[in-house]
Amino acid sequence: MEFNVRIKIGYSTKGAESLKKEYLFVQRVYLKKLFGGAFLKRVLIIILLVVILGACSQQENDTSGERDEGIIVDIKKETSDENYYLILTLPSVEGINISDKTRDELIELAVENNGAFYRVTQEKYEEWNLEIGQRIIGYYSDVGESQPPVLFTNKIEVFSQ
Repeated sequence: MEFNVRIKIGYSTKGAESLKKEYLFVQRVYLKKLFGGAFLKRVLIIILLVVILGACSQQENDTSGERDEGIIVDIKKETSDENYYLILTLPSVEGINISDKTRDELIELAVENNGAFYRVTQEKYEEWNLEIGQRIIGYYSDVGESQPPVLFTNKIEVFSQ
C-alpha cells in the first residue's frame, strides 16, 4: 500500500510574528511561575538546609586529622620538656610479653611493627588517665621525623584495658 501525502508549507509574516509573541508570553509566564513563586523559595530552602546539615555533620566528625590505633606499651616523661609525655604504642601485642621487655626492646618492636609515639601534654595525660595495656585511638595532625614516628595529638580515645 502506498500513501501520497502532500504538505503545503507556507506562512505569512503576520502568523510567524504572532507565534513568536505567543511563545514569549508562555515562556515569561512559565519562568515567572518557576522562579517568582513558591517553587523557587522551596527549592532554595531545601538547598540551604542540605548545605547547613552537611556542614554540621562534618563538624561533629572532625577529629583533628589522621587516626591511628594501638596498645600502650610504654609511657615516659620527656626529658627535654617535662610538660610532655611520650606514649609508645604497638598495633597489636598478641604473642608478645611486654612486661619482660626493656624500653629499647619495645622501641625496636614498634619500629618493626608500625608502632608510634604519641606526644601529649601533661594535662591531657592526666585527664585521659593513660596506662600501659590500654587500647587507644589517637587522632593526630602532625608527624615527627623519627623511627617510630612521633604523632602530635590533642585527642586520644581509650576504648579497652
